[in-house]
Amino acid sequence: MGLILSMVINRRYFLAGTAASIIASPGMALAEQNKSGFISALKTADGYAAARLDRTGQIQAIVPLPGRGHDVALSPQRTKAVIFSRRPGNFGVEWDLRTDRVTAEFASPDNRHFYGHGFFSPDGRLLYAAENNFEQERGCLGIYDAENNYQRVGEYECHGIGPHQAVLLSNQDTIALAVGGIATHPDFPRQKLNIPDMRPSLTYLDRRTGELVDQVFLPPELHQLSIRHIAEGPDKTVWFCGQFQGAATDGVNIVGFHKIGQSPELIALPTRLQRQTKYYAGSIAVNSDKSLIAVSFPRGNFMVIIDTISKALVGITESRDICGIAETGKRFYASNGLGQLIRQDGVEISQQDVLWDNHLRSF
Repeated sequence: MGLILSMVINRRYFLAGTAASIIASPGMALAEQNKSGFISALKTADGYAAARLDRTGQIQAIVPLPGRGHDVALSPQRTKAVIFSRRPGNFGVEWDLRTDRVTAEFASPDNRHFYGHGFFSPDGRLLYAAENNFEQERGCLGIYDAENNYQRVGEYECHGIGPHQAVLLSNQDTIALAVGGIATHPDFPRQKLNIPDMRPSLTYLDRRTGELVDQVFLPPELHQLSIRHIAEGPDKTVWFCGQFQGAATDGVNIVGFHKIGQSPELIALPTRLQRQTKYYAGSIAVNSDKSLIAVSFPRGNFMVIIDTISKALVGITESRDICGIAETGKRFYASNGLGQLIRQDGVEISQQDVLWDNHLRSF
């Protein structure tokens, strides 16, 4: 594996073990005007749902879901959203954002389930969804016709077990996959069946053909670091974060980056923060100009912001059970499992009588 980098700490933001978060400049507000709000899955007293929020964190619309939702795929026109069920669920729900109505529901095949993430093709005609072929213990990317009630029209091989997040890179030709390496089966809910033999990877496919473009594995001593979430940074770099399945005393780094054709590199948070992560990252997001990456650690109750060029730690936001992250221009907002929406400067801007789920999506 490539060099493991020590995290550079900017003393302006990190003093005496406590970091002050980035203060937004007036120009940031102008950049944010292109974003109208957020979408997140949630749980209410009446069951599971998805909500559309405005920029102040107030709920504008809610649609019910058949079960617990996970992440959201937005159409290129941002007129519709598909909410995927959380593993090991098998439903997808299309939400028309213009009418706030559910306009389609579909399911994975009987021998598959969704992992909770997916994306649309550049023209919006196809939806790609990370799936588990649990009988054969292999991951696949299901392909659905978004113009024909999401009929399943094919799949791509993911070349590994447990693909979680899948994203289309900015060249619109390459799919990046966080292949977590953990075997699961719906007959054994929440059980991880192959921890001693995990083999996580970053895998890249050609969007048009499904052919393997590149695949890199973590070194043997990190084979239990399940790569879960990814985001594209500058200069064709893919940032990733994971969830370590080994002994917590191992002190592993769980955030890194990779470029096709090279080896993945991990970055080291300060020791105190590394331990506080409990070696579990919940979400990752990049801002609009790809200058900053945000990573949440819900078990550690904080989020970090990292400069994508210098790899320096430039901000920390603390909040209990913080997990979902969305960008609005150059800055980030986050959600937590207590119903709060939080700015990256740590200011809580709303409190709702709901439990936000793991991911927050801006639109």
